[in-house]
Amino acid sequence: MKNIFLFTVLSFFLIQNELSATSLLLQSGLGEINYSANVRSAGMGGTSISIYDSYNLNRFNPASWTGAKNARFSAEVMGKTTSVSGNSSGSLKSGTFNGLSFGVPIKNRVFLGIALTPYSDYGFEATATGAQTISIGDSTEIYDFTEKISETGGLSNVLLGTGVRVNQYLSLGFKADFLIGKLREERTVNYDSISSVGTIADFSRSVEAKMKGLNLSFGALVSPTKELSVGLTYGLGNTIDYEIERFFDYDEYYNEDERPTRIDTLELKIPASIGVGVSYKVLPRLLLAAEYSKQNWNNFKIVGSENNSQVRYLNSQRFKFGGELSHNPRYDAKIWDKFKYRFGFNFAKLYQTDLKGNSINEYLVSLGVGFPFIYSSGSTQLDAAFEFGKRGSTSKNEISETLYKFTIGITGLETWFVNRRRK
Repeated sequence: MKNIFLFTVLSFFLIQNELSATSLLLQSGLGEINYSANVRSAGMGGTSISIYDSYNLNRFNPASWTGAKNARFSAEVMGKTTSVSGNSSGSLKSGTFNGLSFGVPIKNRVFLGIALTPYSDYGFEATATGAQTISIGDSTEIYDFTEKISETGGLSNVLLGTGVRVNQYLSLGFKADFLIGKLREERTVNYDSISSVGTIADFSRSVEAKMKGLNLSFGALVSPTKELSVGLTYGLGNTIDYEIERFFDYDEYYNEDERPTRIDTLELKIPASIGVGVSYKVLPRLLLAAEYSKQNWNNFKIVGSENNSQVRYLNSQRFKFGGELSHNPRYDAKIWDKFKYRFGFNFAKLYQTDLKGNSINEYLVSLGVGFPFIYSSGSTQLDAAFEFGKRGSTSKNEISETLYKFTIGITGLETWFVNRRRK
């Protein structure tokens, strides 16, 4: 249990230093949704549904948890850089807490797990300059202004679940995702000069949305042979309570105080999702995996909104392929023989559209590595993943984004609930 204090301190540090991820293309709906189950999954192109994992907690398929024989603690962080080109340009950087999990097996057939992970990220910052012309009678005045827009926030996911090994061929899982988060948009307009006529003023607007909801999902993992595994996940869809509060603030020159205008209470109807995957060990130490997932965002609804029809959403699809090469697991093996090398590819048709209603595609290539440290009462594993890819295109969407992601995680295993024999 010596790892508990280490992971508690590390987790507090990670949560306190969270920063929002950024994208200019993905500023509708719930923002950029996290589709990697953990750092190992990120290194394997995001594949996870059909893979038993003795170290990392898979947040998509709880049936895979039954592959663990020890209690586990893990924590992850991620850094991301997004280079934007096209009608807008710039570089967006962020660092974020990427997951904290704990799980423990019960009687070798049942595994209980809890995790705190980011569900979606939402945010960007932009600055623009311009001029506004005001005509009053025979006089015309031109005012230069600077406009700043900042959007931050996202949804966090508190996951509670269990995996049950029915027999040597079949495992089943169930989990409940408690979603909670906040989105905030701030817009300010500052003029270089103020008219004596009083027809124009510095202006700011803040919109804050608070969200909470519950999603239930199920998973299954079938292994007809030692080499082959097939996984399936299904999410029931959920309703997120969505409360929006708007504030306006004007320059003191006009003696206007900050005041709330109105509070809207809405409901977001998140559609059901399905995923299927297959993995096969083609060689004793080479594992290959492929999977497909879909979510019918055409059924996404905002109940209570007057402007629901203004934004278009598409059914999202994601194809993933990945592999892992494991080397000699012996305790006395050479250090380089203990590394696990990972690779993958990921293609997605996203649920958001651009400003003209065109679909947005995303491509990612990934590399990863894992290294275990084994000791008498358990082990610790360090994992890292690097992802490189493209989102959108300048010819179709007018904006394209080049993505660089780096994720690192640490997992500690401990042996619990072992009956010791008396001498």
